[in-house]
Amino acid sequence: MTLATNQENIKQPFVFETNKKVYSIEEAIYYVYTIKKENPAIVFEYLNNRFIDWVKNVLKQPFLASKLEEAKNLEEADKLEKYLSLIPFIKPEEINNFIKVVRSWNKTNAHKIENNKAINYSIKGNLEEAQILFEEALKKDPENETIMLNLASVFIQKEEYETAFKYLNKAENGKENADADFFYGQISAAKGNYETAIDYFENAINLKYEPNYFYELSNAFAETRRYENALKVLELIRHKDARFFREQAKIYSYTDLPFAILAIENAIKIEQSIENFTLLAKYYRKNRDLDNARLAIIKALSIDNTNIETQIEEAKIRKALGDLGQYQKTMENVLKKAKENFRVKLYGETGEIKND
Repeated sequence: MTLATNQENIKQPFVFETNKKVYSIEEAIYYVYTIKKENPAIVFEYLNNRFIDWVKNVLKQPFLASKLEEAKNLEEADKLEKYLSLIPFIKPEEINNFIKVVRSWNKTNAHKIENNKAINYSIKGNLEEAQILFEEALKKDPENETIMLNLASVFIQKEEYETAFKYLNKAENGKENADADFFYGQISAAKGNYETAIDYFENAINLKYEPNYFYELSNAFAETRRYENALKVLELIRHKDARFFREQAKIYSYTDLPFAILAIENAIKIEQSIENFTLLAKYYRKNRDLDNARLAIIKALSIDNTNIETQIEEAKIRKALGDLGQYQKTMENVLKKAKENFRVKLYGETGEIKND
């Protein structure tokens, strides 16, 4: 068994999906125990290849990594039991009692587990896997309107609107439903019917406060060039986070680039992300301030120089500076990478067509 690791000796902590940083296997396992004990419904990846690689390569614990590898594909309760037993800080009887609670909860709440796993896949953009899990959850609880709405959301993202309508109608069941109105609005907007979308989003807002409703309504107004209305809707959002200032900057970018720059700078004060610095570079470029555009894109690339959107923006800045050769080279590389990613998506990691 590995001893607790001094934080000063570990330069690369493991970061869970919850943004929790841990510096030792003991800390990681105890964190999972605490989270799952508080709420068995919580679903997050605590035992995956990324974690196992961290234990093996950063903590230099190949034996523990092999034990984790053995537990990775077990049924949830068995996996959790094996995971918790790797450290001596939790008494065996305490683990046994906890696992009994988990098994009992899992048995009576199978639909919630499938639903929560599906939500995780949906957030990550794995819509096919999300759809499968949502459908499994719905089989276990056929009248659950939350699962129906989640399925509708997946089909909207897949642009399969008729199937989405089917689930929305069933979830709504003749009653007022803010989320259903919101999704109807998304479908209308996707089809270019912005006036209808605006009506649906306003209906949703009248039924429930949800920031996404305001963002989508603001976007619908912007699409119809009612920028003042779009900005007024944004101001109704209570918590002004980085997303708020990004959306504000996007609307200002149509009419007033200096204000767009100020808005995205406010976003950067809250969140120094590659997305924010790339947008700052874009707005500086559009405002013909190429020196500041170049500085912003350098900052973005320092965060992640493989990001496609950032590479494209850098190419556009180079083009504006008169470097057409580098612009063409970058765009060719981006196109090549896009083709490679498409092949991997179709045929797997090798990018080779598989024989059935």
